[in-house]
Amino acid sequence: SRSRERKRKQWQGTPEEFREHFKFDDRSVTFFVSVPENIQKGVMSSYDPAKSQVGMAWEDVFEAIRQEWIKQLHMASDSEVLREFLSYPEDVQRTVMMKFDPSRSKDGKVGFR
Repeated sequence: SRSRERKRKQWQGTPEEFREHFKFDDRSVTFFVSVPENIQKGVMSSYDPAKSQVGMAWEDVFEAIRQEWIKQLHMASDSEVLREFLSYPEDVQRTVMMKFDPSRSKDGKVGFR
């Protein structure tokens, strides 16, 4: 018998529908719309809509965005930079994720900017 791989469903709607479906509070909406579009799209494509029937708490939204941001900037490959980033308080991490533009880095590296 063939084993079948079960495909995880991906979000198919707009960012607005995503926020409404997962019942984002005002703080979560503000953060989500403040990160770059590629991060929003990454979060939406990686988040299984069946995962939450009651919405996403602030902590879930923050963690989903942070994980996507780390993934897209390839920070996991530099443990020193990742450790430094994760040592900052949540509000500092949030500000960095909203304001950092990797295209402005001359060498394409994230570390100690």
